[in-house]
Amino acid sequence: MKKPTITKLLILLTTIFMLSASFMGVDAAAIQNKKAQEDIQSTIDSAFDYLKTQINQDGGVRWMDDTSSVPTTIRTVLALAGHHFPQDYLSASSGQLPIDFLSNSGGAWVNQRESESPSFNVARAGQLLTAIAAANENPRRFGKDPVDYIKEINNQYDLTTGIYGTATEENVTDQVWAILGLAANHASIPADTANWLARAQNDDGSWDDGFGGFLDITPLAIMALIASDHTSAGLPEIQNAIDFLENNQQNNGGWQTQWDSTTNANTTGMILQAIASIGQNPRDEEWKKNGENPLTALSALQKENGMIGGEYANAYSTTEALLGLSGEPLYSLGYLTRSHQAFTYI
Repeated sequence: MKKPTITKLLILLTTIFMLSASFMGVDAAAIQNKKAQEDIQSTIDSAFDYLKTQINQDGGVRWMDDTSSVPTTIRTVLALAGHHFPQDYLSASSGQLPIDFLSNSGGAWVNQRESESPSFNVARAGQLLTAIAAANENPRRFGKDPVDYIKEINNQYDLTTGIYGTATEENVTDQVWAILGLAANHASIPADTANWLARAQNDDGSWDDGFGGFLDITPLAIMALIASDHTSAGLPEIQNAIDFLENNQQNNGGWQTQWDSTTNANTTGMILQAIASIGQNPRDEEWKKNGENPLTALSALQKENGMIGGEYANAYSTTEALLGLSGEPLYSLGYLTRSHQAFTYI
C-alpha cells in the first residue's frame, strides 16, 4: 500500500479543519439562538408575574388607576391564549377570572354607557369578540345578559358601501376591528369589506385612525386584511404597508410614535403580530437594525417588576408587548380558528 503524499495529507487536514469550523459555527449559532429564546421566555414569565399583581377582585386588570379596565383585560385574555396559558392562570383571590370580568362588564363598555350619549360601538365590539374567541366562549351568547355580538356587528354593516359602523378613509378603526372580531370567531366576512379597507390605504402604505396614529392602526389593518381571507401577503397593499413599517423602524429594532421619546411597547407589540400574520420571522434580516430586532427592542423595555413599556408603562402596554412576543396574531388564538387553520393546512 502506498503512503499518502504530503499534498494529500494537507488536503485531508484542511478538509477536517473546514468541517470542524463549519460545525463550530453551527453550534455557536444554535447556542446563540437558544440564549435569545431563553431571554425572551424570561421576559414573558416576568411580565405575567407582574400581571398577577394587577388583577382586581372582579377579575379585571388595571390600566391608568386601580379600577378594572375592559381594554386591558381584553388584551390580558388574548395574551394568555397567545402564550397557551389556560384562562385561570391569572385569577383574583375571589376566584374571578379576566374573562368573567368581561362577561360582566364588557357589554356596558361596548355600548359606551360611560358617555353622555350611550351607543353601540363597532370597534369595541370587535375587540371584545377577539377575547371571546381567545377564551373559547360563545360569541352568539356572551355576557351576564347574553348578547350575539356577531349579529350586532353585522347589523352595523352597510351592504351598499361594504363599511362597518362609522368607518371612513380618515378613520378605519371600526372596519379593522369588525373584521378582526368576526375573523377571530370564524364568521363570514364580505369581500367588499376587505376591498374597501384596501382602497382606504394612504399613498405611503399606512392607514389612519382619525388621530394620526398611523403606526398604531396600520399593523391592525394588515392583520384585518389577512384575516378576511380575501387578501394574501403577496399583494401590493400588504407589501406597501410592510414597507411603511420598515421605513419607520428605529435603530434598535422597535417603533416609536410621534407621542413618544422612546420605543413604544404597544405599537411594537402590534407590529410584531402583523409580521406574524404574513408569515415572517422578526429575527429575519429584513427586521434587523444594528444587530437588534423587534423582540430585543421589546425585552429592553422591561422594568425590574416585570412591567414592559417606555414612558407610559403599565399593565396595558405589558399585555400588548406579550401579544407581540407570542408570535401569533390576535385573530387566531381560539380553538375554532386554530382548528380551521389546521384543516386548511392538511
